[in-house]
Amino acid sequence: MPPPPRKERADAQRNREAVLAAAEELFGAHGDPERVSMDDIAVAAGVGKGTLFRRFGDRLGLVKALVERRTEQLRADVVAGPPPLGPGAPADARALALLDALLTLKLDTRPLMLALESAGRGSPYDNDTYELWHAELTRCSPRPAASATPPSWHTRCWPPCAAT
Repeated sequence: MPPPPRKERADAQRNREAVLAAAEELFGAHGDPERVSMDDIAVAAGVGKGTLFRRFGDRLGLVKALVERRTEQLRADVVAGPPPLGPGAPADARALALLDALLTLKLDTRPLMLALESAGRGSPYDNDTYELWHAELTRCSPRPAASATPPSWHTRCWPPCAAT
């Protein structure tokens, strides 16, 4: 059995949060992570460049950490947050809240996700959180009979279904 993970030192945790906040602000201001240097992030965060590289490896490691931070927050909201996103809401309301939250996440992190996808070094969708969201949507989705006609909203929102 592996040893339990070591608790992060308080200064290391502060540095990590400062770097993530600085990177998020700079990436947002420039619209593309490639337009922001690691030097700029280190200066804005008030840390040395070595700290930045030791902690995140490179710009894409930092981008991935930002995406994971956002997806983890949404995961926490789905698992234990208040309805309609969290448990306790009717299935249809929960499914709509989750789809809305996922679309918002995707739009808010679009430059970050595009940077990961473009680099070919890991998909932003390659994590356990996406599996949780898919499972929640599956659980919230009604199971129509095989011969059932799709509801009218379904054919309006997804025209290919009108042909079935």
